Amino acid sequence: MNTAHLRLTEAQLQLPQQSVSLPAITLARGEIIAVMGPSGCGKSSWLRWLLGDQQNHLQVNGQIELAGNDLTTKPIEQRGIGIVWQDFLLFPHLSVAENLQIALPARHRKLSPQAQQQLIVQRLEHVELAALLQQPVATLSGGQRARIALVRALINEPQLLLLDEPFAALDSNLRQRIRDWTFSTLSEAGTSAIIVSHDRNDFPLGCSCLAWPHGVTND
Repeated sequence: MNTAHLRLTEAQLQLPQQSVSLPAITLARGEIIAVMGPSGCGKSSWLRWLLGDQQNHLQVNGQIELAGNDLTTKPIEQRGIGIVWQDFLLFPHLSVAENLQIALPARHRKLSPQAQQQLIVQRLEHVELAALLQQPVATLSGGQRARIALVRALINEPQLLLLDEPFAALDSNLRQRIRDWTFSTLSEAGTSAIIVSHDRNDFPLGCSCLAWPHGVTND
């Protein structure tokens, strides 16, 4: 039986200063692949391409198939892919609750305002930030914003989650707890993920690792 959830064909990324060849990648539902490589070699550009974020400086000849659908030419809003960037990209003029409410999937937006808020509070409790529900995002620390960005991405229930250095802003004690929560949540939801990090400790045990751009190995 075919259990592939994500299929990426061999791809050629043409950047202004270099060309990067990548192997074919297949992920089952809930599987995670880690990506490591030096800065400036196209990893974030590749994530943007997967997301559907058009980039004039990048040309890619690969194909993307997710949950049996060819996404290669689909717009970003039709892909079912979430992302957490290093700089989080939260709305600073909105509260924590408002940032998360925007990300709720359609089935949760049909709930009453009270039920929506209860759901948001439950998610915030997992990352120890429920007390900041009405706090403006602009007043939060880097570590707090990192956790809100993770919750916002996961609350949207994506088919695939892209993580670009998602734990870099957290101190070592909190980093371990949030890392464990993130991978546990992905596993429970059956959400596949691609995580980019310079720290091998940020990767779940046993996941495959793409040593950018040289190939895939198993930890």
